[in-house]
Amino acid sequence: MTIAGRGYNSWDWPIAGQSALSVSVGKVLRVLPQASGETFFTSSGIGGIWAVGSDGLIQRENTTGLRGITRIDTTDGGRLFGHLTGAEVSELQPDATRSLIRFAGEARTGLWGDGGPATDAFIWRVQDVAVDSIGNLYVPEGIMHKVRVVLPTGTISTFAGTRDIGVDGDGGPATQARIACPTRVDVGPQFDVYFDYPHGMRHVNPAGTITSWPSTTSWCSSSSGCPGDGQPTARSILCG
Repeated sequence: MTIAGRGYNSWDWPIAGQSALSVSVGKVLRVLPQASGETFFTSSGIGGIWAVGSDGLIQRENTTGLRGITRIDTTDGGRLFGHLTGAEVSELQPDATRSLIRFAGEARTGLWGDGGPATDAFIWRVQDVAVDSIGNLYVPEGIMHKVRVVLPTGTISTFAGTRDIGVDGDGGPATQARIACPTRVDVGPQFDVYFDYPHGMRHVNPAGTITSWPSTTSWCSSSSGCPGDGQPTARSILCG
């Protein structure tokens, strides 16, 4: 069932209060239905975070000042996180004000701040966010080869990776394993966390143990060959 968009792109911008079926929504990047009947989505064509209400009307969320939003996620409590391409994650409050606050990052790139407030930490080139049912926010930092977690208390720490690129450590703690270029993250209903490495996936169970799910495909360069040639696929470094 279509809830938004009219099947083709145009240069006219959606106006709040219009029927969502009468507007062009561009390239939709993520869709998040809510128990309340609202459906949130992000789009590279029209930018920002949009909501389609149970009445079928479209509204734009308060995203003034946010740049490059591509990924959003919610908790069962309805908190909505907007991701900025770069070094900051923001949160739209679930109350009637829909006010916007900075949730993690100082809008400066780096890898400092573990053990302290997420708002004082540096994060680097966030391309995704995922939130579990109790409010933990997971943030992959591909260029730093880490996944970090922000607790509901606002404290940030490293969830997986050592900052050294690699694909190892299976069967041990995720914080002692090398990971490679994570850009996407998701959380299962039992708090299993999944994130990618190029042409493969890694899994961290609720106890913090990491494993690899390598793909049978690989990324290769005509000049340098395939990274990790001669090694098991799970240990090949496949950063594109």
